[in-house]
Amino acid sequence: MTSATHPVRRNKVPIFMLHRLANVDAGIRGHSLDLIEQALDYCLANGYKIISLEQAIHLSRQPYLNRERYVCFTIDDGFYDQGEYIAKLFELKSAPLTFFLATDMVDKGHWSWDYQLEYIINKTTSDELTITINGQPHNWALTGSAQKTLCKRSLQTLLKKLPIASTEKIVKEISAHLKINVPQQAPDAYRTLTWPMVKSLESDLIQFGPHTQSHTVLSQLDDDRAFAEINGSMERLKQELRNPVNIFCYPTGRETKDFGEREKIMVKEQGFDAAVSADPGYLNLTRSNDPFAINRFSFPNDLTTFKKYVSWLELLRS
Repeated sequence: MTSATHPVRRNKVPIFMLHRLANVDAGIRGHSLDLIEQALDYCLANGYKIISLEQAIHLSRQPYLNRERYVCFTIDDGFYDQGEYIAKLFELKSAPLTFFLATDMVDKGHWSWDYQLEYIINKTTSDELTITINGQPHNWALTGSAQKTLCKRSLQTLLKKLPIASTEKIVKEISAHLKINVPQQAPDAYRTLTWPMVKSLESDLIQFGPHTQSHTVLSQLDDDRAFAEINGSMERLKQELRNPVNIFCYPTGRETKDFGEREKIMVKEQGFDAAVSADPGYLNLTRSNDPFAINRFSFPNDLTTFKKYVSWLELLRS
């Protein structure tokens, strides 16, 4: 059935979005390195061609050709373990990977409010959190990992809707309420890449693109700061690297929530070729795509789901 549906599937490219590696001791939910390796091995053993994001976007703008079955991988943020383990695994497999950096993480060891919030909730020994947001009281139990995960996700959803100054103020209030001091520099579990490491990784296989400076949701910012975040991250990459990709990546990346027409216009006017979102969907090689809101699938938690995305099954369902 996969062979029979190949003419349809070959016109659609799944672009996968990787983030953190799992760190059970630090309470960080993330990917298993073994699963990433299994996914790469599955692609390489079953006739899928792993291509870079630049290649995928280039193919989407060409006249129709006899396509192969393509798969594309990206990774967001700029944490040390992403470079030390994930990027090096892709190098070992000779598989392209596009790495989107929040440049203040590399420059300053900066870690954004969403990661600080995760750290606070994971570290606290308090049994509950009660806090008022926009005049509405909220309460979460914190008695186990499942309750803490629910609290983190709920808070992140609520706070992304607020101006950045309000969000940062509330995170400080939560820190004080739960009696957790947040270090200015990212602690070990949130250790960031350095420029020497980034430079050593940059190659024909491992490419780097901009993901803002501070990993702040752009819809939280006024026009001037949003522009500075987009432009500043690319300028830093140009200063440090030989050939950064001219593709932007929106933090969090949900269209109409985390970015919209304002941000797409800014990205276009700053001369980027394209931009990627975090909304699920395929890159279509035979129909027009919005070049400044290209979809990506979150890398799944099991190999069976990964196989569905790269085959005809998820395409048929969607």
